[in-house]
Order: sequence, then structure tokens, then C-alpha cells
Amino acid sequence: MRLVSISDGDSNSDGDLGARPPRHIQVDGHGETHRLTEMGFVPGAALRVLHHGPFGGRVVALGSARVALDRATTRRLRVAADTR
Repeated sequence: MRLVSISDGDSNSDGDLGARPPRHIQVDGHGETHRLTEMGFVPGAALRVLHHGPFGGRVVALGSARVALDRATTRRLRVAADTR
């Protein structure tokens, strides 16, 4: 399983992180895991990068919600797309 940080710009041209929703979401850093889980960043959530900010931030579609993440958070948020 290859984990990709959403700050790396590894999403394809239309912002998808993979063919299916991520099956694994990992957050590096103490305290961030709980906050992001409460916001809905859980395995199987429909996650799509909508906008790349000029200073590393991202706007992410998480289901029907839109979430703005700063650069520090995007560097710690890693996802693995379900390629089955």
C-alpha cells in the first residue's frame, strides 16, 4: 500500500486521489488524528482535492462538505487509494 500526502500534488488532473475512495487515511502528528477524524477524514470517505492554494493549502471535498486545510495539515495527511 502506497501512502500519498495530499500536499505532494500526486492527484491526477481532475483532483481524484484514486479510482475509488481512500481505504486508508493516516495522520502524522499528535492531536491532529482526533480532530481530522471528527471532521470526517475516515477510511472510505469520498475525498477529492478541489483547489491547490499558492502556499501549500488545499480545499478538499469530503463527501458533500468542503474543507480548507493549511499546508502543515496537508503534509501530515496521507491517503492510500483502493486499487482493487
